[in-house]
Amino acid sequence: MYYYLQSASWCGPCKQAMPDIVETYKEMREDGRAEIILVGHDQTPEGVKAYISGYKSKMPAVQVQAKNVDKLPGFSLASGIPNVIVVSADGNVITQGYPTSIIPQWKAEVERIEAAAADSDNKEAEEESTAAEE
Repeated sequence: MYYYLQSASWCGPCKQAMPDIVETYKEMREDGRAEIILVGHDQTPEGVKAYISGYKSKMPAVQVQAKNVDKLPGFSLASGIPNVIVVSADGNVITQGYPTSIIPQWKAEVERIEAAAADSDNKEAEEESTAAEE
């Protein structure tokens, strides 16, 4: 699961949210089931790198104007920042909105997605078993 965090060094609400987001990022990295990717709205790639390194974080970062940003599955440009887009591993957008409302719930969201996938797998197995019996 990916969390595309759109943020910038010049954005007051972004800077206010970053310390908590960086702490949550550490938990995500240890867990391994989710990843935050900073999509920085700073003027230059160097500005984006300076922004995230100012928080002593190794969070992956890309500038919003970068050529490859449109290759992020499920990514779309937000109408305002800070913003986060939550995308499943297969590129489906799950939700988006204000980061401090969404990111802290990451474990519950990952577990919900995993449970739904397990239910789907179980239903498919049951259908295959029923088909084989017929």
